[in-house]
Amino acid sequence: MKYIIHKKKLQIRQQEYLLNKIHRLPYQKEQWWGDYQVCVFNQDSPDIDPALQKAITIISQMVNVEQNFNTIVIKKIQKGEKIIPHVDSRNTVGKSISILLGSFEDARYRMDDTVEEVNPGDIIIQDCTNGYAMGPNYLMYPLQGGTQYAITICTILKENPV
Repeated sequence: MKYIIHKKKLQIRQQEYLLNKIHRLPYQKEQWWGDYQVCVFNQDSPDIDPALQKAITIISQMVNVEQNFNTIVIKKIQKGEKIIPHVDSRNTVGKSISILLGSFEDARYRMDDTVEEVNPGDIIIQDCTNGYAMGPNYLMYPLQGGTQYAITICTILKENPV
């Protein structure tokens, strides 16, 4: 399994709770993987909301991924913005979980050679580096309308294992 999408996994109430926690974060322009905004928290970030961290931990348990996550990347993608094709770097290990939120329309990802339509409340679990096998090559086509938030939790090693 390189990836799986859990369709409409989160209820509206859960989505609203998470959106309330991430709506006003200090987003900055992404420089490497697309033309969207991003906010990153890692083990060196003292200012992460404990309630947000707890909610994300509960969701990771809900989708049966037990891993010591150390990084939260929150993407804010607006109409016309996209994620360029890439494979996560070798120092991103195990699995990553992306929780899709917001009010958006016609959001499509390409995961390897498969185009997947996604909706608010969907959760994408994808393999990262496992040994020397890499996870999927993926991209997000330009968003056709609204704003999509993607909360991604992952494990990033300080040293590249290769």
